[in-house]
Amino acid sequence: MSGLSLLPPLTVEFVGAALAIVLAFVAAGYAWALVKLDPDNFIWGFLWYFSMALAAFSLSRGVGHIVRILLVQTGRSDIWQQLSPFSGGFNTTLMISAAAVIIYYHKGLAAYKAVRSKAEKLAEANLQLAANARELTQLNSGLEAMVDARTRELSQSEKKFRTFFKNSKDIVYFSDAEGNITDINTSGLSLLGRDDQSSSFNFHECFNDSEVLEQYLRNLKEYGFIRDLEVECIGRDGVSHHLLLSANATLDKNGRMMGYEGIGKDMTRLRTITEQLIHHEKMASVGEMAAGVAHEINTPLGIILGYAQLMLDDFEKNSEE
Repeated sequence: MSGLSLLPPLTVEFVGAALAIVLAFVAAGYAWALVKLDPDNFIWGFLWYFSMALAAFSLSRGVGHIVRILLVQTGRSDIWQQLSPFSGGFNTTLMISAAAVIIYYHKGLAAYKAVRSKAEKLAEANLQLAANARELTQLNSGLEAMVDARTRELSQSEKKFRTFFKNSKDIVYFSDAEGNITDINTSGLSLLGRDDQSSSFNFHECFNDSEVLEQYLRNLKEYGFIRDLEVECIGRDGVSHHLLLSANATLDKNGRMMGYEGIGKDMTRLRTITEQLIHHEKMASVGEMAAGVAHEINTPLGIILGYAQLMLDDFEKNSEE
C-alpha cells in the first residue's frame, strides 16, 4: 500500500518532545536564579514552583511521546498499549499539579499583597520610629548639654555662695523652726564663742533679752522676714555682742515654715564708739555750760570789783570813811 512517509512528522514530534523537556528545565533554572536574587519575592517563588510543575509535566509527556515513537516504530505496539494508561494518568496528575500551582498563586498573591502592605506600613513605621529616635537623640543631647551648662552654673553659684559664706565677716546662719543651727559660718562661730565642733546649738539661747527674742520670732512668723533688728547676744564665752539682724523665713511647698536664714552684723564696736561720742558730747556740753555760767558770774563780779576800786580811789588812805 502506497502512502506518505511518517518519518517527518515523527521526527518533528520526537524533536519537539525533547525540546519541550529542555526548554521547561531552562525556564525552571532561570526561575531559580531569580529566586536566589530575591528570596522574599512572591512572584519569583511562584514562577519557580510553576516552572518545576511544567518541567515535570513536559518531562512526563515528552518521554511518553519518545517512548511511544520508539516502541511503535520497532514493532512493539503491544507494550505501548500496556504503558499508555499509566503515562496518561501520570500526565493528568502533573497537569492537575500545575493547575493547583496556578490556583495557589491567586490565593497566595492576595495574601502576599496583604503581607506586603503591612510590611510597607511597618517599614514606614520603622522609618518614622528611626526619625523619632534621631530627633529624641538630638533632644537628649541638647538636654544633656543644657543640664551640663546648668550644672556648671549651679556649681559656680554654689562656689560663690560658699566663698561668701566662708569669708564673710558678718554672721551668716541657717536654723530650723525651733532655732537649732543647721549651718553657720566661721565668723558666726567665733563671734558667739563657739568652735567648729560645737556648731550645732540653739540660736535663741544667745538672745540676752527675751522681749527682743519674742519680737524676732513674731515678725518672722507674721511677715516672713525681719530687718535691722538690734539684738544683744551673749556668746558661750560670756562676751556680749550687739548685732544688727536681718532674717527670712524658709517655707516648704505647702507654705509651712521650715526654718530661718539670716545675717547678723556685729555693731559692738560701733556702739562703743557711739557711746563714747555721746559721752564726749555730754562732757563738752557740760564744759560749755560751765563756761557760760562762769561768764555770767564773772560779768557782775567784774562790775562790782570796778566800782569797789573807784570807791577806794575816792577816799584817802587810812580814812575812817
